[in-house]
Amino acid sequence: MPEKKGFTLVELLGVIVILGIVLGLAVVGYIGINNHIKKTYYNGLEESVLVAGNEYYNYNKEKLPKMYGDNEEVEVEELIRNKYIEEIKNRSGESCTGYVGAYKKITEKVNYYVCLDCGEYKSERDECKGIIDYSEAIQVPNNSICDNKTYNGTEQVVVKETRSDGYTLSNYKGINAGEYRVVAKLLTGYSWNDKTTSDKVVVCKINKANPNVELSENDGRTIVGGEIAFTAKSDQSGSFKHESKTTSVAEVSPSTKSVNKDEEEIVSLRAKKVGSSRINVIFTPSDTINYNTVTKVYQMTVTGGLEKPTSASQCRVITYNGSKQILTKSSGLGYILSGNDGIDAGDYTVTAKLTSGYT
Repeated sequence: MPEKKGFTLVELLGVIVILGIVLGLAVVGYIGINNHIKKTYYNGLEESVLVAGNEYYNYNKEKLPKMYGDNEEVEVEELIRNKYIEEIKNRSGESCTGYVGAYKKITEKVNYYVCLDCGEYKSERDECKGIIDYSEAIQVPNNSICDNKTYNGTEQVVVKETRSDGYTLSNYKGINAGEYRVVAKLLTGYSWNDKTTSDKVVVCKINKANPNVELSENDGRTIVGGEIAFTAKSDQSGSFKHESKTTSVAEVSPSTKSVNKDEEEIVSLRAKKVGSSRINVIFTPSDTINYNTVTKVYQMTVTGGLEKPTSASQCRVITYNGSKQILTKSSGLGYILSGNDGIDAGDYTVTAKLTSGYT
């Protein structure tokens, strides 16, 4: 009979190695498939819980975070108890615990996240480890935040908004005219878009107001040697200064005068020669912090002789009434009128006689 031969040691080792490789591949494949199934399962659970959490916050908006940087949480047990979701279980049928969180940033209204603990699986996102990045780059404020005002004697705010996303403002209101250094200070967890965190300063203003200055008239005419006058007043106390831009044509007095609020002052002008002169009426308020100096202009014209009075310029339209009546307007500068009154209806001859020194 032929001799039976068994496997050699080398052959047995080869078979063992091959079986090991096959087994290893099978184990790796199983682990990979199992991990994929596990991940898919728990990702599905997280999504279900997140949807339930969103619905919960939609019906309970008062529980949402209100301030930038706030974080709120609702437990899975509360979601189950209020019937937003059924009980959450792991693959072994054991209950999972966890919560749905909501936190507020600037560019987004509210961010939601879910954290589960199901024994064999725990949510690994940073938020579940207490690491929430609220930081966002904030645009460095500039003078576009200013709402510059004009002095009115009351406290005024010189910015459009007194608070903004990511920073607070201070020194943004006042009474007196001037510059206000508005300070912008970052809230915790924010930085400026220039990669700094220091306070920023924006200069806003309350501008000076213009006092109201009134002249009784803005221009006048006279002849050489004649005098005219007008009044000036302001709604603020201060002082008037008067100057003739052509002193050879006109002299003005007084040169300066202090006045109280709404007090009238009389400005007198004397004509020296034919021409015209701009009379500057300069008012400087007592309160130079809050009010500007204001200049008004009176234009004076000086002629070489008197204008001859005419019927059109002097006569009044009179109707008989049985009593003596004045038939003309008042006498002009440099002459007097006579024969300008009467009782009966009819024509009257009125004589204009020059006063001394006029032609």
